Amino acid sequence: MRISKLRKPRPAIDPIKTNVDSAKKWVLTASRCQLCSKSPLPRSAITSPARNHLPPVDAKWFRAACDGPLTPRIVEPDKAEGATEGPRRGLPDTPRDDGLSAPPLTPLAHLTRRFQSFRVGLWQRGLTDFGRVDDDTFFVMPVALRQPTAVTDGDRLFISAVIHSKNRKPKGIKREFDLRQLRATVPEPLPSPRSPNFDRDSLLAAASTEEWMVSPSTPVSRGLVLTTTTGESQANPVPIHAPHARAHLPVLASILMSNLVQSGDKIDLPMPYPRAWTETAAYVYTGEEEMLTDEVKENIRYLGGRI
Repeated sequence: MRISKLRKPRPAIDPIKTNVDSAKKWVLTASRCQLCSKSPLPRSAITSPARNHLPPVDAKWFRAACDGPLTPRIVEPDKAEGATEGPRRGLPDTPRDDGLSAPPLTPLAHLTRRFQSFRVGLWQRGLTDFGRVDDDTFFVMPVALRQPTAVTDGDRLFISAVIHSKNRKPKGIKREFDLRQLRATVPEPLPSPRSPNFDRDSLLAAASTEEWMVSPSTPVSRGLVLTTTTGESQANPVPIHAPHARAHLPVLASILMSNLVQSGDKIDLPMPYPRAWTETAAYVYTGEEEMLTDEVKENIRYLGGRI
């Protein structure tokens, strides 16, 4: 009787290797990208009672996001390029005490605050960055889920995406994510600002681009093809920059920061509400409350974010 070898159990998350050579310093130092790896928290954070009042996080993920060169410069809204008048976007000011020094932040709380500052800096320059096409731009084409009921299994997410490059054949990829672990890599979102005289239509128009004109039904290697149904997708992909995906959409960030894609590539990415993808990206860039519809919330949750 032939005895078959025991198969190793499949990992909770299929890691996506990071391209160290092509990663931009502004995006993240690729060698420190921990999106798809499970890393322990520092002992001081585990033993600290303050951790019970904070969402679970991956400490190494925060360090990668919050290192000095990777964190955008925080500026006053009225001095930021493209900023609009309105309430200040930022972290809550620390109240002054009565001569008593505040207790020092735990390592976890300190990393959380720095990550939130990273988000605030991106929101402050979001009106300028949204729709901008440069050497660090990716293009994300939303497509409808082919089998919505079979794509997610509890806290597990199965993604099938297609990567189009102008100098390579399209490539299909499949990945499996543990959403609980993935959401632990980002803190809870900050309150959404409401800018007076906010022009929704003008903001969404900035995302219109014809830079990438490749049909999502182009033949794909590995037998993976994502097809769209009329009315389920939009005409053109939305330009996306890795830092903004990094701050809010871990699933998308893991793809953009891998060695599978290069700047300028187009990614056909499935999501629950593809027609709300432009609004989803606009919220990620600006944080504007008006953009946060129910469909946008579902897209963010599906891509590993928190709302």
